[in-house]
This record gives sequence, structure tokens and C-alpha cells, in this order.
Amino acid sequence: MIKSIQLQNFKGYTDTTEIFFDEGVNSIVGSTDAGKSALISAIYWVAFNRPLGNEMMRNPDDTTAVTLRVKNGSKVYDVSRRRGAGNNIYKVKPLGEPSVYYSGFGSGVPDEISAIFNLSEINFQGQHDAPFMVSSSPREAGALLNEVTDLSSIDRTISNINWIARNEKEDLETYKAIRGELQKQVASFGWIDEYEKGLETVQEIYQKTNETVSEIAVLKVYIDNLETLNSTREEVLAKVALKEDLAYLLSLDGEIAQDRDEIFRLKKFLNSVSDLREKQFKVANALCQLKKDMFDSIGEVCPLCGQEIL
Repeated sequence: MIKSIQLQNFKGYTDTTEIFFDEGVNSIVGSTDAGKSALISAIYWVAFNRPLGNEMMRNPDDTTAVTLRVKNGSKVYDVSRRRGAGNNIYKVKPLGEPSVYYSGFGSGVPDEISAIFNLSEINFQGQHDAPFMVSSSPREAGALLNEVTDLSSIDRTISNINWIARNEKEDLETYKAIRGELQKQVASFGWIDEYEKGLETVQEIYQKTNETVSEIAVLKVYIDNLETLNSTREEVLAKVALKEDLAYLLSLDGEIAQDRDEIFRLKKFLNSVSDLREKQFKVANALCQLKKDMFDSIGEVCPLCGQEIL
């Protein structure tokens, strides 16, 4: 639905003019050359990019612009068509969103803009055009109705359904023949039952083999553990023997220590004896010297008792 139109330098509109439309039917009333038909031409120019020349431009040296506010579903768009010196574009601005510009579209209309308007030639009736479909031939009227209601889609649908049905029927016959061949092949595979029984036996053997392999793996682990324990036992026994030897050596060390103490005591005793002998020798020497001195002094007879001094 077109909610408003804004024109600038378009045909009889010199100043920027904006017109708002209500929902339903809108009637535009005015004197001759007031610009009623120009409004329809402006909408046609934006929707179909026609006419292509400059005849809609009141002043060819100025920019001509028409903006339509269109509601399509729940969205509202401002669609602008601008033409001037070096300026030939469409601008689409959804309300609340950035603008999108289109250029280089030639004589057509960008698909995005056509989708917003969703209009065709039959939506426009000019002032001097014959009444819609009244003056048309039956063939032309049928073509218009077909364009409006798209009756050809029904024919295409029926044709497509018939084509699909024929193909499905052919496929069904083909599948039936294939099924018969497959049934014959299945009947020739009677040996499969015996094969399945043999396969079950093989699977049982395979399962038992796997169980045996698992048991062997467990036994191998046990053997490895026993070998480890045996190695550990040898190491422990070696350590025990070493400990016993160490204890014996420690006991010998104790005895040696005792012998060393005894030797030290005896050595000390010998040193004492040696000291005593040296002292005895000194005393003996002293006595001999004293005896000599005494003999030299008093002689060999005691002056007191008169006996010989030994």
C-alpha cells in the first residue's frame, strides 16, 4: 500500500510537494492541469522506471525526485527515484534501518524494488484509456484474467501431476520386474541358512579363542609377576646375606675394639713398667753414688755399730 508521495521538480510540481493517502479508495480532485495525472505518472515512473527520457523533468538542469512511502506486510519503506545531472539512482530506506542505493540498473527496475511494490501494468488505468477489459477481445480478456489469477499455473500443475503419475507408473512396473528377479535370486540362496549355522559355529569358536587368548594374557601377567617376585626374592636374600655378613663384621669390629682397648691398656702398663724400671735404675744409681760417697766419707765400717757396711 502506498501511504504517501513526495514530488520535486516533476512535471507541473515546482516546489517540493507531499501528499498522504488513506487506506481504501482515495479520490484526487482538481482543475485541469492541476497535476492529478502527474501523480499517477510519478508513481508509474518510480515503479517501472518509465518514461526513460527527461520529459518528466520540469527543469532539466535541476534534479527530479519522487519518494513513495510503501507498506509491504509489516515493514514500511521509503523508495526514492532521483534523476539529474550525473545523478540517476534508486534509494530504498526501510524505516529504522540504513538506506540502500541502486545505480547502473539501465532501463529496468532493481528486483528488490519491484518486490516491494508488487505491481504490474494492469494495476494502472489512465485517464484516456478504454475501460478495463470492456473493450478487450475475449482472447485479450482471457489473457488478462489468466495474468491476474495465474490460471496457467493450474494447467502446469495438472500437466506436472500427469507427468509424475506416468513416471511413477513406469517406475512401478520396473520395480515389479526387479522384485521378481530379486525373488528368484533369493530362492537360489537357500544355502545361506547352512552358511549362517556354520557362521554361528565359527563365531562360537572365535569367541572361545578370544577367551583363551584373554586367559593366556592373564597367565602371562601372572608369570611376569612371578618372575618379578623371584627377582625381588633373590635381591632380598642377597640383602639378608649381606646384612648377616655386616652383623658379623660389626661383631668382629666389637671384638677388635675390645682387643684394641686391651692392647692400649697393656701398652700403657708396659709404659708404666718402663717408667718404673727407669726410676729404679735411677734410684739404684743414686744409691750406688750415695754408697760411694758414704764410703768415701766414713769408710766401709759403720762408726756407730762398728760393723762393715755392705
